[in-house]
Amino acid sequence: AYCGCGYALEDVNLGGVRLAVDLGCGAGLDARLLAGRLGDKGRVLALDFSQAALRRAREGAGVIPLAGDMERLPLGSGTADLLLANASLNLTVDKAAALAEAARVLRPGGRLVAREMVRAGELPPEIARDPSAWNASLGGVPEEAEWRALILRAGFTEVRISHRLPFPPVVAVRIEAVKAP
Repeated sequence: AYCGCGYALEDVNLGGVRLAVDLGCGAGLDARLLAGRLGDKGRVLALDFSQAALRRAREGAGVIPLAGDMERLPLGSGTADLLLANASLNLTVDKAAALAEAARVLRPGGRLVAREMVRAGELPPEIARDPSAWNASLGGVPEEAEWRALILRAGFTEVRISHRLPFPPVVAVRIEAVKAP
């Protein structure tokens, strides 16, 4: 199973989180870890468009599987306190749409916490030209400044990019952003 870019929530305060959504949950590992941390204080939705992934995510105690697309989230506006994405936003074709949807479903002051990849310069030509690179989260990797601009345009503030981990030919980072009040 693919484990993404590392666990995004290792030192994130989950106080006040009643509804969290794992965007692009895959097999649901992060959703299960998050549900364990929240206990009975909150609910965790595990969102993916793959039915096979949702069957795996369903195995996690405290995890509610939800079929959907990050570019058109099947959630009401202002309903979530926390959105988690682990190497999944890179897989979206329209990152601006996915981030706008993330901002829409978050309550004011809600947080997006992601572990994603950034590129430092151009990707090697053999990766840039390979359509299958999208499946490995490499084809759609923006530079750090591009991520920041996309997130701010979507309606987030306080964008922090940290926890850099080289993962050649890219760098895994943690992105934290707060929805504007």
